[in-house]
Amino acid sequence: MQSIDVDLPLLRTYNVSVNDFFSDIRAILFDMDGTLVETKIDFAHMKREMLALASKHGIPEREAAELDILGIVDLILSKQEDAEEARQIREYAFRKLEEIELENIEEAREVPGASEVVSVLREKGIKIAIVTRNSRRVGYLSLEKTGIVPDLFLSRDDVRNAKPHPDHVQAALISFGVEPSQAIMVGDHWMDIQAGKAAGTKTIGFLRVDRPEDFFERYSPDLIIRDLRELLQHFRRSHG
Repeated sequence: MQSIDVDLPLLRTYNVSVNDFFSDIRAILFDMDGTLVETKIDFAHMKREMLALASKHGIPEREAAELDILGIVDLILSKQEDAEEARQIREYAFRKLEEIELENIEEAREVPGASEVVSVLREKGIKIAIVTRNSRRVGYLSLEKTGIVPDLFLSRDDVRNAKPHPDHVQAALISFGVEPSQAIMVGDHWMDIQAGKAAGTKTIGFLRVDRPEDFFERYSPDLIIRDLRELLQHFRRSHG
């Protein structure tokens, strides 16, 4: 496999030294959808389905409309007094979401450089986790199609609270036996940055070409990159 060697400057840093930033890192956690894998998931459809489910359980749309997809599910569950009914609703909601996620799974593609970046970092002894709000099945199929191989994969099915809750990130840190200060959370969404910060890790925002320049401004990740290969390039420089 040909090694990536590019000279892509970091888009922005927030009062950190790049060399110091990478010097003591033992684990890097990546979001999947939009960060490592390009998918054609219809998120608008997913949200409509969850809003309909909320309405079915007596929750007005105005109460749920501003929430993210899994946030709507959590809201529905919080209104249930019967634990068994809540479990059944959660299973139904996750099954419905997975059906939509699977509709265009054959179109899943690697984000440029993703498999190479993951492979090289693992060769350097860095533990790699994928921490995703996608289902386990969708994640496995996506990784199978792209050839990306992490050390650990954690989906929404594997934790009680998915991103932006820190539980999702903390589960990976516990599995690896690393301290938050020894890990980086990388993602293309504010939820990734929020989850990483809440768990105490360093954070990198991946600014996709379809996002405005100020997309991460409110959430202040430690670094912002435009290309995954920037991460590898600066990691190599900091490790000699």
